Formats: sequence, C-alpha cells, structure tokens
Amino acid sequence: MRKFHSLEVAAIIPETPDAKRIRFAVPAELKELYRYREGQHLTLRKEIGGEELRRCYSICSAVDEDDLSVVVRHVPGGRFSGYVAEHLAVGETIDVLPPLGHFNLPPASEGPQHFVAFAAGAGITPIMSILKTALKSRPGSRFTLFYGNRRAESTIFRDTLSDLKNRYMERFAFYHFLSRQELEIPFFRGRLDGDKVTAILDTLLAGVAVDDWFVCGPGGMIDEVTAALEAKGIAAAHIHSERFTNEGQPTAVSARVAERVQSHATAGRIRAILDGNAHEVDYDPARGNVLAALEAAGLDVPYSCKGGVCTTCRAKVLEGSAEMAVNYGLEPTEVEAGFILTCQAVPTSKRLVISYDE
Repeated sequence: MRKFHSLEVAAIIPETPDAKRIRFAVPAELKELYRYREGQHLTLRKEIGGEELRRCYSICSAVDEDDLSVVVRHVPGGRFSGYVAEHLAVGETIDVLPPLGHFNLPPASEGPQHFVAFAAGAGITPIMSILKTALKSRPGSRFTLFYGNRRAESTIFRDTLSDLKNRYMERFAFYHFLSRQELEIPFFRGRLDGDKVTAILDTLLAGVAVDDWFVCGPGGMIDEVTAALEAKGIAAAHIHSERFTNEGQPTAVSARVAERVQSHATAGRIRAILDGNAHEVDYDPARGNVLAALEAAGLDVPYSCKGGVCTTCRAKVLEGSAEMAVNYGLEPTEVEAGFILTCQAVPTSKRLVISYDE
C-alpha cells in the first residue's frame, strides 16, 4: 500500500486571482517514489481546523521537468482550497501520497501522432502535463487544445500556453473559449458543451485525423463532450477523460445510485489486507460502504475524494463479491480484474476479502 510522506512546499506561484501553483521539494531518497507519468495526480493530506482533510490535485508538470507541482483553485466555502489560498506558506509541509492515475498518453506509434484535448477551468492542469510531455517527447506529433473559461483573467496557465504556442508554432494549436466575456468572434463565446464540440468537429477539425482525445473538467462537461465525440463515430477506446469533484462532495446522482446499491449490501465480515497485514471487521449495511466500515473499525485505509473519481481507495477483491455505486476512475480492464473503489463499494456476499496491496 502506498504511504504518505511529508513534503516541503518549495514555492507558491499565483496563476490567477483564485488559483495557485504549489511546488513540492522532493528529497533525493524519495525521488524515485514520486516519479510521475503525465496526467497523474497527488493526494494531499493536511490537518486544518482540527480535522484531517484529503484532496486530490493533478500534476501539471511534464515528465522531464523534475518539478512536482499542482494547481489549487480556491473553491468558495472549500476548506482545503481556502487554507491554501489564505494561509499556506513556503517551508510548510503537506503529507503527499505518491502519484497515481491512468489519464496518460497512449503508447507512441511509429509515425507522428495528433492529440486533441478539451479542458474547462482547472481541468487544464493534467492536460498541461500531457500536452507538454507530448510536444517534448514525441517529435513530429501535434497537439490541439480547446480550453474553456469564464473570463480571460481566470485562465490558468495563460502565459505558459502562449509561450508553448510560440515555441511549437507548427505543432501546437490553441483555441480559447470564454463564457462570460464578449469576444470579437462569436464562435469562441460560450461553454464547451456538446453543441459547441459538434460545431468544432464540423469546422475546425473537419477532415482532420486525430489519434486520441483527452477531456477534463466538471462531470457534466465531460459527459457532453464525450457524447458529442461518440456521436461522430469516435471509438470510446480513444477518448480519455479525467473527472473532477468539488472538494470531495458526491453529486446528487451518485447519492441516488448509492441508495440503490446500498439496498444490495449484505451483512457479514470484511477481511482487508494492508501492508501485508490482514484485518477482520464485522460489516453492517448501516455502516455504508466498505471504506466507511473499515474507517469505523479504526483502520488507516487510503482514500481521498470519496466520490469514485481519484482511485486512491482502490483495492482488489480476492474472495466474495462487491458492487460499486459509481466508478469514474477505474479502467474497464481493472474492473474485470476484480478491482473496486472501496469508497463506492458494498459487500454483496457474507464474506469479502480485499487487498490494498495489489
């Protein structure tokens, strides 16, 4: 099982009036552990106001930059992001889990590749890691970015994107859409919703060959963009998405689904393997999901978003069965292999054996 390590905040760089980039100093002995792939994320842990809070933030650095950085945008009422915005200082430490996530570039092909990304708001953070890595490490490959924001001043990485466009003029195309600001060209006014993406496919990308597509932002945006792509015959296997949650709060849809799944929960025993040690706990459906039951028993199990997104709580079912309310993070192959998100799963057998060490 992956463990938290305390990392020092080496720098805090304002990106917009409400977003800051946090760069961590990684000691030499932990460099290999914190080596990341493009598009992965970190789980941060901090005690704030007497309560332990955990949040996931995407790494925004290219893989060759040796710069472990995330961007935290202040969410109104958000306790973790509010602390970062108002109190976090250079030299302070934050507990950080090693990188995790499968929102990555596909394997390189023999010839040049063309990648297209749709990002909204803070959804640019993993996309930035992916596009910089693609441009640097895959000579001849091209990257096209469609990026939506409310206003120009709320655009994270605005200067960096301009620099990249100047550096890779023949290989990087960048289109910016604003929903709350007047623009000279009406086409670029509005959200990146399904209708807008369909219009993009019919005009800017008409007849253009694309190898893989990346989508990141709020859940509703991802659903609309994905539906628009699939409606044009684009295979789901070539559409990669990363879904963000709002400070770890589950959506109303997931809450309704959770109620249905909870009705299938079976009382019994859960055996959880953590760091090679087995722990047995009684399971009462009234406890909720597997993660909640293990926490109630006093076990220090990995988790972060509790919304079925980040996969920090991933475990493998070795015996018995379980059902998940929602799954936004696991790949189909992982589910087929028996992995579950314990924050979303309930036992559907009297005995459930899971391992966090797989």
